[in-house]
Amino acid sequence: DPGHGGRDPGAVGIGGLREKDITTPVSRRIQASLNARGINAVLTRSDDRELDLQPRVNIAERSNADIFVSIHSNAISLSRPDVRRARFYVLVNTSMPAVLVETGFVTGREDAARFRNPQEVNTIADGITSGILQYLNVQ
Repeated sequence: DPGHGGRDPGAVGIGGLREKDITTPVSRRIQASLNARGINAVLTRSDDRELDLQPRVNIAERSNADIFVSIHSNAISLSRPDVRRARFYVLVNTSMPAVLVETGFVTGREDAARFRNPQEVNTIADGITSGILQYLNVQ
């Protein structure tokens, strides 16, 4: 589940770095890696479009998913509350085990630089893929 999309950029960080521009390539790489291992990985969105929370849950339910992994990138701001309940909607409204992964901080200097490096983005995606494979007990 690549977080945000379309008119909803998600968190905006250093140099205008947008969360949705991180979650999409990370999710696509995870999907490709899992599919290459014979695992049917379904994305809630594969392009830059806005998708509300309930349709994300519906996609997971219709797919009869074994797990739901929501991909995000965090931000630190004094003007935003520390816990935003809406982000957890997909975690509590899916019938399968669900997790929200924060890949880093778009407002952090080191993380923002990492997000701009395609090799680093692939490393992040590969780490998440490894965790999914481990959870599914796939060698």
